[in-house]
Amino acid sequence: MSSMLYLVARITRKMGINKYVFNILKVCVGRDQEHLAMDGWMHSLSQISPDKGVSCIRQIPFLRRGARVDLDIIIPVYNTEKYVAECIESALNQKSRYLFRVIIIDDGSTDASPDIINSYVNDSRVHIIHQENRGFSGARNRALEQIEGRYVTFLDSDDRLPVDSIEKLLSKAYEGDFDIVGGGYVRFEGKRYRSKAIPHVDLLYGLVCGKVYKAQIWEKIKFPENYWFEDTINALIVHDSAKKITSIQNIVYEYRINRKSISFRSIGNPRVIDSLWVTLRLVKDRETLGLPLDNKFLDQLVNQCKVNMIRIASLGNRQANKANFYASVELYNRYCKNYRCRKSANTQLEDAILHNDYWQFLLGCLFL
Repeated sequence: MSSMLYLVARITRKMGINKYVFNILKVCVGRDQEHLAMDGWMHSLSQISPDKGVSCIRQIPFLRRGARVDLDIIIPVYNTEKYVAECIESALNQKSRYLFRVIIIDDGSTDASPDIINSYVNDSRVHIIHQENRGFSGARNRALEQIEGRYVTFLDSDDRLPVDSIEKLLSKAYEGDFDIVGGGYVRFEGKRYRSKAIPHVDLLYGLVCGKVYKAQIWEKIKFPENYWFEDTINALIVHDSAKKITSIQNIVYEYRINRKSISFRSIGNPRVIDSLWVTLRLVKDRETLGLPLDNKFLDQLVNQCKVNMIRIASLGNRQANKANFYASVELYNRYCKNYRCRKSANTQLEDAILHNDYWQFLLGCLFL
């Protein structure tokens, strides 16, 4: 039944009637409190896909060199020969008064990507690194150890930067001495633009790209390796490590709709369980780092629990869904029982957690 709900939710979201369907299903299902033992959820999920990831906390904070440029643009590359040249050119062709450097990390590519990357070896603005495959996080982390800019930004090797992105983002960053500045983005496929989004400052969580960060934010933290969905660090760690955050109303990033990307390949793949594993790891790291456990964090955590359920529900495995629900209840009770959600979109989920109501939680995650 959960697999059917997952498909119905995807369809009704596209039709814009998901909230109406949720209200109907909510009445039909009613309260369904769970009274089963919750201590076996970790074992259940480990049987599907075990936790193989590591902490985001650096054991030894790296010592940054003095800022030689305004911005480092980090481009991790793995087997994107079809797109990588266009990506690199979009970075090098930035029209900006600011000095920037492009750090390209070939993460053990087995296609023609290394040859394409090496064609830029004589460009003084480019720093090239070749390494054995360490995954997306491992590539980004290797580059972070080489940064020389006051700010840093991340660009995926199948995406592009509009020509004035760096100028717009850094102008705002320097204007107010901001720690993080984010902008809008568009999604494109081939030559067609599909959608765009202009974020409010409160909606900057989530995706790591399309933002500039003060380099010092990354001195004690790194991307958690051996996980899918490593960008979860943005919502649960990075943003609360910054003091001043803002957004601009300009389009600063172009996401390619790539059918081979993890966002597409993850649907129905057992490794979607990583979404929960990385959440648990980062919440623990957050506690170690001394970041606040408050109402703001609660909203982010409940929202992350929703994202986890949507991903895991794609497996069509009721046991996995219930185990993920139990994990969400445990997270809430451990870290958030003294607070309440402020965002109305999360209050239905919070109510389901407080009443130990699995079905209301599942429906809320999928349809709201």
